[in-house]
Amino acid sequence: MKLHRIIIYILLLVQTINGLNAQISMTINTDPSKRKSISPYIYGVNSYIFDNTWGANPWKTGLSNHGNQANIEKMNITSFRIGGNATTALNWENGANNGAIDDAFKNSTFQTFIATGQGAGASPSFYAPNLAYVTTQNHALQLGARALIQLPSAGFVAADVTSTVCGTPNASPSRWKRVMNNKPSALSLNPDLSDTVVYIDECINHLINQFGNSNAANGIKFYQTDNEIGLWCLRQNGGSATGTHSVLRNNTFTTCSEVLNRTLELGKTIKRMDPNALVFSSGIWNFIEAFSLWSNYDGASFRPIDWPSYNVEPYKTNNTGQQYRYNQMTWQNAFLAQMKNWEVSEGKRIIDVLSIHYYPQASLTNTNRFHNTRSLWDSTYVEMSWLTQMGNGLTEGRGLQMIPLVQKAINDFYPGTKIAITEYDFGGRNHISGTIAQADALGIFGRYNIYLATYFGTADQYISPAFQLYRNYDGNKSTFGNLDILSTTSDNANSAIYSSLNSGNDSIMHIILINKSNAQQTAKITITSAIAYNKLTEVYGISTNDGVSNLSSKTKINAQSGSDSIQNNIIWYDMEPLSCYHLVVKSIPKKSQSSAKNILSFTLTGSMLLKSNIVGTYIYDTISVSANVNNLTPIITIPAFAKINPMSGIAQNFSSPVNYTVTAEDNTTKIYTVYVTKNGSSNSSIFSTTNNQTIYPNPSSQFLNIDLEQITHIEFMKPEGVVILKKNMNPTSSHHEIDLDLLPSGLYYLSIFKENKSIEIYKFIKQ
Repeated sequence: MKLHRIIIYILLLVQTINGLNAQISMTINTDPSKRKSISPYIYGVNSYIFDNTWGANPWKTGLSNHGNQANIEKMNITSFRIGGNATTALNWENGANNGAIDDAFKNSTFQTFIATGQGAGASPSFYAPNLAYVTTQNHALQLGARALIQLPSAGFVAADVTSTVCGTPNASPSRWKRVMNNKPSALSLNPDLSDTVVYIDECINHLINQFGNSNAANGIKFYQTDNEIGLWCLRQNGGSATGTHSVLRNNTFTTCSEVLNRTLELGKTIKRMDPNALVFSSGIWNFIEAFSLWSNYDGASFRPIDWPSYNVEPYKTNNTGQQYRYNQMTWQNAFLAQMKNWEVSEGKRIIDVLSIHYYPQASLTNTNRFHNTRSLWDSTYVEMSWLTQMGNGLTEGRGLQMIPLVQKAINDFYPGTKIAITEYDFGGRNHISGTIAQADALGIFGRYNIYLATYFGTADQYISPAFQLYRNYDGNKSTFGNLDILSTTSDNANSAIYSSLNSGNDSIMHIILINKSNAQQTAKITITSAIAYNKLTEVYGISTNDGVSNLSSKTKINAQSGSDSIQNNIIWYDMEPLSCYHLVVKSIPKKSQSSAKNILSFTLTGSMLLKSNIVGTYIYDTISVSANVNNLTPIITIPAFAKINPMSGIAQNFSSPVNYTVTAEDNTTKIYTVYVTKNGSSNSSIFSTTNNQTIYPNPSSQFLNIDLEQITHIEFMKPEGVVILKKNMNPTSSHHEIDLDLLPSGLYYLSIFKENKSIEIYKFIKQ
């Protein structure tokens, strides 16, 4: 009896010890009703950052600003903002700016120099017009990203580039130029440098002349109405003026009504110059500016003079009486309500995107940095900062849950407004905790419908791999999917999980796993789906055990099966201490022993565009249908029908549909392509069959996926033969995600060029 009890005790002890090997339950649900689109613009950075680690060393300018050019290219970013304090006073005509409180209110060449690298050693008299903005857009295009251009609205910009302290515009009028949104006379591409005014519409006109408007492939799509207005000039103890731009502002305090008017007038100018451009509001400097504009929570001493007019219902609680419905973000609610009023009075939207900044107020140590990301969403998490302390009049011990409450404010006061986080930084550039916090933030942005996000800091060392996890996990620019699918973890404090699919292809799932613990943890991931995911095909990641700030290939072993196979849609994965992973999970069909036949049907009708790689004009002998680009044995041969001009291609018209059907005597999934051949040699193709899942979705408005190997480049051609967009591809990758944002809507022939010199051409519609 005693032996029996001892055995039971030992078994219980073993179970207890096993339980200590931290095991976290995670779930993924692919239910289509729970899927959400992930905006392509959340993987961005602020373009040119001052890095105080440079010291006496040369500054890193242009694309070298984030470590080096190779690093920012490796990050594969999607948005690129030029903005911040120096941009508020940027004179587009000559490149001058004022550093405001960050540089003792000196005029300088900082913003243009750090963007371009021009002017090193000696300040130029003047830069070319719009040089900083033009450089930003060119860099964004080079990176395959979208630029966000911050325009000035504070009232004045720097007049000269002399790096000395300025007095106010009243005290030193020659050091400043007044900003006006609309020029009363004709716009010029060569601004008058001798006058005392700079014009914003002339600035935008100059950019449109350079790149086209927002509808053009290279046009600027995003503009912002300045930066952190709540900090421009406010009153502190004793009534003295302080703030980021108190000198530029003539020590005049900002008011709520002034902020609204300046935002409205600049927004109207942007919309007049480029009606389809998206206008971003000035970035609200963190939670406390959303409270009362001046970023102070003492409602009696430190408030704009007209604050009592806005500190009322419905802005406080939307007439619900729920004091913490928005955690006191009263000014933000009033701003949104006024934006809605503008749309009614103007007959159109003026502000499309509400911009906020997020800098954690809790301490950022290596041991707790990654916990602060929970303040973005988690109502159960109460950070240790003055924002949540009792008696300060803000959350009074409640969690910040920043994004859900901003979204609630939008739903209540101006539905349809997008959210951008145009500045944020959780720190940790020199530590693995920085990777964890940044990777967690990017997952949160995708899950909670953020439209655009741009990191504000030097994005190298341990920050860069977090972006690569989503945008270049394998070194071949392979990316996280564009559809967020529901995923949860049983332990939000010590782990996180984000999962995605690509539109039109449920067979490949991407999973981001994050271990915030200093101990190894085993994640049990249960997938609820009609699809059987049966193989773990790729894993890349980074952990504190690596000792380096690089992603590397990690084990593909499912701890349950002891191999890369998955049974019953359950994955057990051992996560190293302080680690992040990108898992690629696939559903790979098993071969059937049945004698089922694949039926290939296609129709030649209308106008089909053909192209050739061969110089000269040729008559192609036959059209062959083959099941494999490396097997040119025709399944069916169709008589020749066209002469082809290889320089532009020709359209072959069929007066009536010609239908063909092919039966393949096997049961495997094939991709059939129609090839144009001459003398048995494949030179180009027309299109693929309707059964083809190689390109999807089609039509599409935002992304296009191509599942083919050995692709060198692709071209989108209009039916009249003009190539609108060309993209180089990585021939070693089997999955390619194409951002269609630069492609205007319409019908195209998508030519896919392969290493074996074949060309596959598809009809494609951009919605």
